[in-house]
Amino acid sequence: MIPQTLQTKIEQLLPHQKAELEKMIDAMLTGPQPEKKTRGGLGSMKGKIWMADDFDAPIPGFEPYIS
Repeated sequence: MIPQTLQTKIEQLLPHQKAELEKMIDAMLTGPQPEKKTRGGLGSMKGKIWMADDFDAPIPGFEPYIS
């Protein structure tokens, strides 16, 4: 159901404007739908994250706090 104000405005359009409006409505109805974003699964970050070989080594200067 079209609201009365919208219908009144459409009726006031010239024929070529009505044709253009119809094309625009058809494009909106049949146009491409937004793509659904998917999240990565297990292993999707493989090779993008690394850890230093000395990750567990003591940090220089923090010896008094490690006991």
